[in-house]
Amino acid sequence: MKIQSLSILVPAPCTNRCPFCVSRMNTNIQINCLPKSHIYDFLERGEIKEYSNIKAWMERLEYVSNLDVHSLMLTSTGEAMLNLDFIRFFGKINRKLNKPFKFIELQTSGININDNTIPVLMKSGVKTISLSVSSLDSRENRECNNPDERRHVVNIDEVCDSIKSNGMNLRMSINLNKMVEEMSFPEIFHRLVELGANQVIFRKLYSSGNPELEQNKWIKENTVSDNYLTKLSNYITTRGVIIDKNFLGIPRYGINGISTVLDEDCMNQQVADNYRYLILKPDCHLYTKWQEPASLLF
Repeated sequence: MKIQSLSILVPAPCTNRCPFCVSRMNTNIQINCLPKSHIYDFLERGEIKEYSNIKAWMERLEYVSNLDVHSLMLTSTGEAMLNLDFIRFFGKINRKLNKPFKFIELQTSGININDNTIPVLMKSGVKTISLSVSSLDSRENRECNNPDERRHVVNIDEVCDSIKSNGMNLRMSINLNKMVEEMSFPEIFHRLVELGANQVIFRKLYSSGNPELEQNKWIKENTVSDNYLTKLSNYITTRGVIIDKNFLGIPRYGINGISTVLDEDCMNQQVADNYRYLILKPDCHLYTKWQEPASLLF
């Protein structure tokens, strides 16, 4: 069994109201066995209470690291940056592992990413910030994300400038919808260069298939067409220089000095002998699929 990376779910709320939100499609109850009081005890006193689930969480983390998996993504069913203490907790635990994860990425909508918080992320081992956007224009992106607090409105240019000025790697994760389709491919890459992106991943929106869900209705009306995906794929392969492929065969290209990937299976729905990633959830268990409780490993 080969595993490309581990995704850790940071237990956190979200102030965004993205109309395609995968988390809101999920009707399964999300259990958090890592309450803030336990995290606080560990951060402030280095204590792990006997009744705490931290040991179980650590056991799964170490299991994956011992499989020589070096890449890890901190993500959330909410917004990971709304629980910075958990990210600090992860960083402290990771440093204690026999084989600490080296390539650590944070996925965020950009909330609370600034010159004050980035040093905390860097101390926690984060090397790459993956900024998830629905448009490369701040106003359009804000209208799509629909944050319910004014202080959580994201200025894409300012966030990218903070990431780059602090020497971090910037990945733009673009959710493919009709707003993106309005830009030509050269315009998209010109904007990415302008923002200082090192990497870009174009993500096809995930639909659970349930026609009754509001998220799936929005996706059906607003996702890019198959024809657009074909044109985007052709542009990447003809204008880009192939760099490599991962063990699942997904190619990576270089365009204008930017690492470029088209991801048509962001939810890891493909059935294969090898895993694109495993997921460590706040219930302290490892899974192979985001939405399927039966994918539990242990």
